[in-house]
Amino acid sequence: MFFSQQHVSVRPNNTKTDGKDFYYRNKMEYSLYWDNDDNKICPAFHERGTHRKVLIKKCSIERPEIWAKASEVIAQLNAEHAEARTYQSLLIRCNQQGEVPSALFENGKSHPIMNSLKDQLNGYEYTYSPNGFSKSICPYMKLVLKEISQHIGTNKVLDLYAGVGSIGLSVVRNLELTLVEINGAAFAEMKKNTEDTNAKCILAKSEDVTDYIAPDCAVIIDPPRAGCDQKLIQKLNEITPQTIVYLSRNPITLTTTTITAYT
Repeated sequence: MFFSQQHVSVRPNNTKTDGKDFYYRNKMEYSLYWDNDDNKICPAFHERGTHRKVLIKKCSIERPEIWAKASEVIAQLNAEHAEARTYQSLLIRCNQQGEVPSALFENGKSHPIMNSLKDQLNGYEYTYSPNGFSKSICPYMKLVLKEISQHIGTNKVLDLYAGVGSIGLSVVRNLELTLVEINGAAFAEMKKNTEDTNAKCILAKSEDVTDYIAPDCAVIIDPPRAGCDQKLIQKLNEITPQTIVYLSRNPITLTTTTITAYT
């Protein structure tokens, strides 16, 4: 739909899925809402594009362990007669073993640092901070990694917006791998995850290390929802690396990025 609106013809391959339409998210950040009817704190989401909070009675996108932890934390707040306006949000993370750390973010105070979690992906163990975004430490990523590996036909791989390094390391651990990440916490976890490898870790913005893009390399791109920086897109167009693998969490920015590169 997004491509057709821009008059670009794209014929996607067959969709692949792990068949899990519900209870798949391993991280949730809830707002806290004061319910005047029941006189208690309840979990909520912000309505997209507004400051309005929408009360949640039940949710089917996060893992059940996360919802159970949210209910437990909020029940404790209500038992203590806490006020919703004291808090910015409630962050909860879950690994594949069912460990569920949580943190309350209070308004006007520094965010608490949560202990790192561990998970396995393709037989390798990774550590990552619950505070960060590590969508790649999920069971469905095995399907994604298998698909990526089929498109890597070179020994030189550049992994941009690499996070804790789990995608690049899982696919091409033993090749000439360069990992780039700007977030300091994620970079620290990346360094731990690469201790037994020859991977090169770079703390920088992906658009600031475009000199590493070469015609004989494969580039893996897993940008934030905002998409790729224009400078990076221009460099990819200029150098035309052997392979570009783009993982998107926002179809709109995927469309604009692809169209910009296409045109």
